[in-house]
Amino acid sequence: MRKLTILLILIYATSVGQVSKQPVDSSKKTEINRTQGNNNTTTVIQGDNNIVGDNNNTQVTLDNKKDNTVSTPKSGGFREWISKTNNLLGLLVSIATLIVMLWGGIKFLKKKPKGQEAGPSSGNLIKHGISGTHGNNNTITIIQGEDGIKKYNLHNEKDAQKFLEYIRSLPNLNDKIKQLLKYDKATLDIVTKIYDKITDEGVFSSDKFFERYEKIIIENDKLKVVLEEFKKRTTDADFTKALEEANKKLEEYDNDGYQKVLGDYRTKKEDKIREELKEVAQASYLQAQNSHNNYNNLVALSQISKALEYDSENIDYLFLKAQIYSDIANYDESLALYLNLITYNTNDTLKSSAYNNIGAVYDEKGDYDQALEYYRKGLAIEEKVLGTDHPNIANTYSNIGLVYHEKDDYDQALEYYRKGLAINEKVLGKDHPSTATSYNSIGVVYDDKGDYDQAMEYYRKGLAIEEKVLGKDHPSTATSFSNIGLVYCNKGEYDQALEYFRKGLAIQEQVLGKDHPCTAILYCNIGSVYYDKGEYDQAMEYFRKGLAINEKVLGKDHPSTAILYCNIGSVFCDKGEYDQAIEYYRKGLTIQEKALGKEHPNTATSYNNIGLVYKEKGDYTKALEYHRKALAIYEKVLGKGHPSTATSYKNFGLVYKEKGDYVKALEYYDKALAIYEKVLGTEHPLTATSYNNIGEVYSDKGDYDQALEYYHKGLAIREKVLGTQHPSTANTFSNIGVVYKGKGDCDKALEYFGKASAILEKGSNKEHSSTANLYINIGLLYHEMGDYDKGLEYYCKALAIQEKVFGAEHSTIATSYNIIGGMYDTKHDYDKALEYYGKALAIQEKVFGTEHSTTANSYSNIGGMYDAKHDYDKALEYYSIALAILEKIFEKDHPSTIITNENIGLLFITKGDKENGLSYMEKTHFSELSAYKKSEYLNSYGLFIFENSKCKEALNFYQLALELLEKSNTPTDAMWANIYQNMANAYSYNGQKDKAIPLFEKALLLCKDVKEGEIDIEEIKKNYEECKSK
Repeated sequence: MRKLTILLILIYATSVGQVSKQPVDSSKKTEINRTQGNNNTTTVIQGDNNIVGDNNNTQVTLDNKKDNTVSTPKSGGFREWISKTNNLLGLLVSIATLIVMLWGGIKFLKKKPKGQEAGPSSGNLIKHGISGTHGNNNTITIIQGEDGIKKYNLHNEKDAQKFLEYIRSLPNLNDKIKQLLKYDKATLDIVTKIYDKITDEGVFSSDKFFERYEKIIIENDKLKVVLEEFKKRTTDADFTKALEEANKKLEEYDNDGYQKVLGDYRTKKEDKIREELKEVAQASYLQAQNSHNNYNNLVALSQISKALEYDSENIDYLFLKAQIYSDIANYDESLALYLNLITYNTNDTLKSSAYNNIGAVYDEKGDYDQALEYYRKGLAIEEKVLGTDHPNIANTYSNIGLVYHEKDDYDQALEYYRKGLAINEKVLGKDHPSTATSYNSIGVVYDDKGDYDQAMEYYRKGLAIEEKVLGKDHPSTATSFSNIGLVYCNKGEYDQALEYFRKGLAIQEQVLGKDHPCTAILYCNIGSVYYDKGEYDQAMEYFRKGLAINEKVLGKDHPSTAILYCNIGSVFCDKGEYDQAIEYYRKGLTIQEKALGKEHPNTATSYNNIGLVYKEKGDYTKALEYHRKALAIYEKVLGKGHPSTATSYKNFGLVYKEKGDYVKALEYYDKALAIYEKVLGTEHPLTATSYNNIGEVYSDKGDYDQALEYYHKGLAIREKVLGTQHPSTANTFSNIGVVYKGKGDCDKALEYFGKASAILEKGSNKEHSSTANLYINIGLLYHEMGDYDKGLEYYCKALAIQEKVFGAEHSTIATSYNIIGGMYDTKHDYDKALEYYGKALAIQEKVFGTEHSTTANSYSNIGGMYDAKHDYDKALEYYSIALAILEKIFEKDHPSTIITNENIGLLFITKGDKENGLSYMEKTHFSELSAYKKSEYLNSYGLFIFENSKCKEALNFYQLALELLEKSNTPTDAMWANIYQNMANAYSYNGQKDKAIPLFEKALLLCKDVKEGEIDIEEIKKNYEECKSK
């Protein structure tokens, strides 16, 4: 089954095994999302100390946002906007400034609680009193304990800036406020209570305030149109006229707030007017922030671009635009902006933020070395400015750890994650959300290492903190539920996985809404569980739900949207709908090439997926072409020793195995194994998968002892890491059973099949495709044991599961039909066999087309039945179709091509056409035999068909065997006697006594010189006497 990535969950998937084998876990890697850390592995730092979560990205981003302002509502009302706002401190600053502008002076009174040192404290929030509107009294008075009284005139630019700096300087205010936010909707209650206090002097009600403020926001777009005209006409010549026109238009909207703004304009010169226009830029910036926070990135890009038209050098605006470019995967533009900010600014804090953001962009691009370089540049500045024990340092350590994690350098990743954890525990405490994030990050590494017990331990540590500090209904808590679900999914405990994913989903839908990217991630994760369970319709339903959200919120050209396309493609592939699979993989690939570039690891993954579909279709040339594209990217970007590179090697091995080139297959499987052992260790699930793949090749080659050695290596790892009840462990048991079947040890085979059954027949695995494969293997064993009824029973059990899981027209259904047809063939019920072979062929032609190896196999099977029914012309027709397909898709020395040439050659000899028969036989290994061995082979085959009631046809083989024996340099009397005896028996059986007796006599004469035991002389004498007595 194919592995899917969980944004970022990398689910490494397994491949479908052949009919006679259970799946052997070969790679199809697609991406699903891994939710990592308590904010889905993303922490955005605004300013120096204020941390807010962003639940979509997979990096840690530093943004130098100097003022913690909130975005302006675009629609839905001021209350709704507030209810979705996390940054309350910024809200208070913005609203305070607005109130001063509209209604005059306000006194912000701060009382000093007993026992506290002088200065502002977060012990009591701010008590507000309104002094009324008094003309130009635009002053805020702050009582600062022992520091005395400070006044700020907001119409004085320096005073206004100092006031904002004062608000930002309040220690721990944001953190204290955030502790009140058990969930986002609490913000509205807090703000409402604060502004109810504003009404103490009865100047206006809080409702009226909200109403008036909302009205101004609604008029904002109209105002911008007016000011656009105003800006164009601010030359000295028509300055007065421009003012009159602008004022006239604004009067139509009766907006007293903006009337005041324009009233101020009348007293200023042109340069002051241009300065005031920056307020419009600020409004656009706030709108862009709001749009960005709500994932409306294209709208946000338009809004921030408008802001920069009015204030082109504003650092905050440039940072936001760069972040938006990164979020829409326009990485080159994002990098250009960040690099420009570094070039023209000397502020250390700004530079460290830019370096970190550049690192995040390179991380998204898959350029991990560059990402590390820039994260380390940012770290160097932060350590110089902030010291070594600061939360920002912890975040940068986590960012570096994440890059090593993505490089699959797990030891380095753990080292940096633990550095970040140590700082968070020391500075923020053991019960802080950032500490929980560190626990989650460490848990993800252990999850990917296959150490599921350790992963679960760290995830639960993170969950405990989040439930205690943030509450049970917080998005970060939902993320931890999702991570725990992933561990259960990887362990094959699908019901438990679904339980935790649904817990996370319920929170995300309640808190973030049904149209949020984090909700899409949970849909994707639930879909991945159903995918692993083989419930493809359910998987498709959830993947499509996630896709709908991503297309709506992130856009159709976003990398996360591409992942959902690829996941849907994987479902179509497993359902055997290969054209649909390729269509969706190409949709994902197109986005990835455009957004990430042609040399990104995700782009390589799509190439691999497409290659695997072509393998399933039997187009091995195309498959290898796409795998080469993927391998070139992995080797260039990630290096030759990366696990993703190993995945490509493994895919090459799969194709060569299907082509029957076992030497090449082993070469590539060994390369993959070497990387996995070096990077992931000798006890990782992917290492076990490689052992299983190598074991399968040896099993196909008939080298059963080697196969058992590798299967047992894989089994030991799976039992230790995944447990004794995991489906992958069951698959290994089944594969070992197949080997013992090949060795003819039926009791041992049944023992291992029984172990696999004990696991797979439990719970939800009862109706899984792996269970159906096991039943096929058990059926084949009983078939070989001659217990046809028992064999047919298991075949039918397998078919019932497959029809339920895949539907009536899937390739696996066709395979089962072929196997059942083979059972009836063995029972000599050729008409029934033809019925099932015909059913298989109809499905295969529909699913694969007419040029696929399995389609050729069905033609050969049907040809064999007509051969058995003595309808040789019909048999030749079907064999020839099969051969034409095989010669087109395989090399001449492919086993299937050789066998079909042999079948046609034998058929011609059967018909008495020795010349054509030998012509086809010479295209097989027959050509490598000596004349004596060729004679021996033909004599044996003649005996075989004689025993299957083809007496006349057998004589053609005996005659040809004699001709070849005459050309041999080493003929023996025993061989001559054996052929004469076989010919005599055939003539005797046909009632041609006159031809039989002379041949018996020749055989008996030759036996005088034959050594004892070389031939059964008494059997010849017996047959001779019976012939004479007829």
